[in-house]
Amino acid sequence: MRAWLALIAVRVALCFLSFDRLHGALGRGAVRNRHSRLEQDTARKRVKWALHWASRFTVGKVTCLPLALTGLYLLRHEGCPADLRIGVQRARGGSLKAHAWVECGQEVVIGGLEDFMDFHQLPRIPAREARRTGRSLPGCPPGRDLSH
Repeated sequence: MRAWLALIAVRVALCFLSFDRLHGALGRGAVRNRHSRLEQDTARKRVKWALHWASRFTVGKVTCLPLALTGLYLLRHEGCPADLRIGVQRARGGSLKAHAWVECGQEVVIGGLEDFMDFHQLPRIPAREARRTGRSLPGCPPGRDLSH
Protein backbone atom coordinates (compact mmCIF):
# COMPACT_ATOMS: atom_id res chain seq x y z
CA MET A 1 0.00 0.00 0.00
CA ARG A 2 2.87 2.37 0.84
CA ALA A 3 4.46 1.81 -2.58
CA TRP A 4 1.17 2.51 -4.34
CA LEU A 5 0.59 5.75 -2.40
CA ALA A 6 4.18 6.84 -2.97
CA LEU A 7 3.87 6.15 -6.71
CA ILE A 8 0.69 8.21 -6.96
CA ALA A 9 2.30 11.04 -4.96
CA VAL A 10 5.36 11.06 -7.24
CA ARG A 11 3.20 11.09 -10.40
CA VAL A 12 1.22 14.06 -9.07
CA ALA A 13 4.38 15.84 -7.87
CA LEU A 14 5.96 15.52 -11.33
CA CYS A 15 3.10 17.64 -12.65
CA PHE A 16 3.81 20.49 -10.24
CA LEU A 17 7.49 20.33 -9.24
CA SER A 18 10.67 20.50 -11.26
CA PHE A 19 12.72 17.33 -11.57
CA ASP A 20 15.59 18.69 -9.49
CA ARG A 21 13.33 19.70 -6.60
CA LEU A 22 11.53 16.36 -6.56
CA HIS A 23 14.72 14.33 -6.96
CA GLY A 24 16.31 16.29 -4.13
CA ALA A 25 13.36 15.71 -1.83
CA LEU A 26 12.99 12.00 -2.59
CA GLY A 27 16.67 11.13 -2.54
CA ARG A 28 17.55 12.44 0.89
CA GLY A 29 19.24 10.11 3.34
CA ALA A 30 17.75 6.91 4.63
CA VAL A 31 15.54 6.82 7.72
CA ARG A 32 17.36 3.81 9.10
CA ASN A 33 20.56 2.08 8.17
CA ARG A 34 20.66 -1.58 7.15
CA HIS A 35 24.09 -2.93 7.81
CA SER A 36 23.82 -6.53 6.70
CA ARG A 37 23.87 -7.56 3.07
CA LEU A 38 20.98 -9.94 3.72
CA GLU A 39 18.77 -7.13 5.06
CA GLN A 40 19.58 -4.96 2.03
CA ASP A 41 18.86 -7.83 -0.38
CA THR A 42 15.54 -8.49 1.33
CA ALA A 43 14.60 -4.80 1.22
CA ARG A 44 15.51 -4.54 -2.49
CA LYS A 45 13.34 -7.56 -3.35
CA ARG A 46 10.45 -6.22 -1.27
CA VAL A 47 10.58 -2.77 -2.91
CA LYS A 48 10.87 -4.26 -6.40
CA TRP A 49 7.87 -6.54 -5.77
CA ALA A 50 5.81 -3.72 -4.20
CA LEU A 51 6.46 -1.34 -7.11
CA HIS A 52 5.64 -4.02 -9.64
CA TRP A 53 2.20 -4.51 -8.06
CA ALA A 54 1.67 -0.81 -7.35
CA SER A 55 2.20 0.03 -11.02
CA ARG A 56 -0.34 -2.60 -12.06
CA PHE A 57 -3.03 -1.03 -9.88
CA THR A 58 -2.38 2.57 -10.90
CA VAL A 59 -4.63 4.29 -13.41
CA GLY A 60 -2.92 5.16 -16.67
CA LYS A 61 0.46 4.18 -17.99
CA VAL A 62 3.24 4.36 -15.43
CA THR A 63 6.48 5.42 -17.11
CA CYS A 64 10.04 4.80 -15.99
CA LEU A 65 10.68 8.18 -14.33
CA PRO A 66 7.90 7.99 -11.70
CA LEU A 67 8.79 4.34 -11.04
CA ALA A 68 12.47 5.15 -10.64
CA LEU A 69 11.86 8.15 -8.37
CA THR A 70 9.45 6.14 -6.22
CA GLY A 71 11.91 3.26 -6.08
CA LEU A 72 14.69 5.64 -5.05
CA TYR A 73 12.53 6.99 -2.22
CA LEU A 74 11.44 3.55 -0.98
CA LEU A 75 14.91 2.02 -1.17
CA ARG A 76 16.54 4.93 0.65
CA HIS A 77 13.94 4.72 3.39
CA GLU A 78 14.61 1.00 3.71
CA GLY A 79 18.26 1.86 4.34
CA CYS A 80 19.57 0.78 0.94
CA PRO A 81 22.10 2.96 -0.85
CA ALA A 82 20.43 3.72 -4.17
CA ASP A 83 21.13 6.02 -7.09
CA LEU A 84 18.85 7.31 -9.83
CA ARG A 85 20.31 6.81 -13.30
CA ILE A 86 19.11 8.39 -16.51
CA GLY A 87 20.22 7.39 -19.96
CA VAL A 88 19.50 8.46 -23.50
CA GLN A 89 19.72 6.73 -26.85
CA ARG A 90 19.09 7.72 -30.41
CA ALA A 91 15.96 5.93 -31.58
CA ARG A 92 15.13 4.99 -35.13
CA GLY A 93 14.35 8.06 -37.17
CA GLY A 94 16.82 10.16 -35.19
CA SER A 95 14.61 11.01 -32.21
CA LEU A 96 15.98 10.86 -28.69
CA LYS A 97 14.73 8.19 -26.29
CA ALA A 98 15.31 8.38 -22.52
CA HIS A 99 15.07 5.88 -19.69
CA ALA A 100 15.36 6.11 -15.90
CA TRP A 101 16.34 3.33 -13.53
CA VAL A 102 17.63 2.82 -9.98
CA GLU A 103 20.87 1.09 -9.07
CA CYS A 104 22.04 -0.26 -5.74
CA GLY A 105 25.75 -0.73 -6.14
CA GLN A 106 26.11 -2.24 -9.60
CA GLU A 107 22.70 -3.95 -9.51
CA VAL A 108 19.73 -2.50 -11.37
CA VAL A 109 16.80 -2.80 -8.98
CA ILE A 110 14.08 -0.71 -10.64
CA GLY A 111 13.66 -0.10 -14.36
CA GLY A 112 15.88 -2.72 -15.92
CA LEU A 113 15.09 -3.20 -19.60
CA GLU A 114 16.53 -5.81 -21.90
CA ASP A 115 18.31 -3.08 -23.87
CA PHE A 116 18.93 -0.52 -21.13
CA MET A 117 22.68 -1.02 -21.48
CA ASP A 118 22.32 0.52 -24.97
CA PHE A 119 21.42 3.82 -23.31
CA HIS A 120 24.21 6.35 -22.85
CA GLN A 121 24.23 7.03 -19.12
CA LEU A 122 24.24 10.66 -18.11
CA PRO A 123 26.55 11.57 -15.22
CA ARG A 124 25.07 10.74 -11.83
CA ILE A 125 23.97 13.60 -9.62
CA PRO A 126 23.49 12.72 -5.96
CA ALA A 127 20.05 13.87 -4.80
CA ARG A 128 21.45 16.38 -2.31
CA GLU A 129 23.65 17.94 -5.00
CA ALA A 130 20.75 18.33 -7.41
CA ARG A 131 18.79 20.26 -4.82
CA ARG A 132 21.70 22.39 -3.61
CA THR A 133 22.99 23.42 -7.02
CA GLY A 134 19.56 23.87 -8.57
CA ARG A 135 20.69 21.84 -11.58
CA SER A 136 18.60 18.94 -12.70
CA LEU A 137 21.20 17.27 -14.92
CA PRO A 138 24.72 18.21 -15.98
CA GLY A 139 24.59 20.70 -18.82
CA CYS A 140 20.98 21.72 -18.17
CA PRO A 141 20.22 25.28 -17.14
CA PRO A 142 19.29 25.73 -13.46
CA GLY A 143 15.66 24.98 -12.71
CA ARG A 144 15.13 23.08 -15.98
CA ASP A 145 11.97 21.05 -15.67
CA LEU A 146 12.50 17.54 -17.04
CA SER A 147 9.17 16.13 -15.94
CA HIS A 148 7.30 16.85 -19.19
